[in-house]
Amino acid sequence: MKKKRISGRTFAMALAATTFFAAPSHDAWASSPDASGRNGEASLRAPLSSPAAVDGDLLGTWTINRVKVKKTVDGVSSERTYSAGQKVESFNESPKRVTFSADGNSVFEYENGKTDGPFEYTVEGNQIKRMIMVAVLTYDYKVTPSGELQLVTTVSYARDSHSIDEEYTYYGTKR
Repeated sequence: MKKKRISGRTFAMALAATTFFAAPSHDAWASSPDASGRNGEASLRAPLSSPAAVDGDLLGTWTINRVKVKKTVDGVSSERTYSAGQKVESFNESPKRVTFSADGNSVFEYENGKTDGPFEYTVEGNQIKRMIMVAVLTYDYKVTPSGELQLVTTVSYARDSHSIDEEYTYYGTKR
């Protein structure tokens, strides 16, 4: 009998897909009652089953007018603000438009035409938890008295032996 060799990458992808789709419920991904991690960190927490307890001001489509990126590399911080249409030089791609609907779904649209969603979301206090595939992304949010949406999220990663944190603040208005 002749044995076929498969690459480690193919095996890992097949194993991950099998594990995800074979799990009786996404609760298999949760590692603790509150595994969502710090603000913006992806986690493997189960999607929340309760419908979005939505602030009516949040509902609708928001056009992102500017993005502030605070980048901290090994404890040294810098900040830069980008206007709509400018290429944001950061780890995360910045959305052009975000939509939160009353049915508990959210869609993020990007400059390159890519659409992210619809994905389920919930609101807990001043945080939005957005369930994307196998992760939960957390955003702090505020709708100002002037009607501006502010979404804040943080991503932490390492590159070239440096510890990097990027905090994104997306500013949007309803269209």
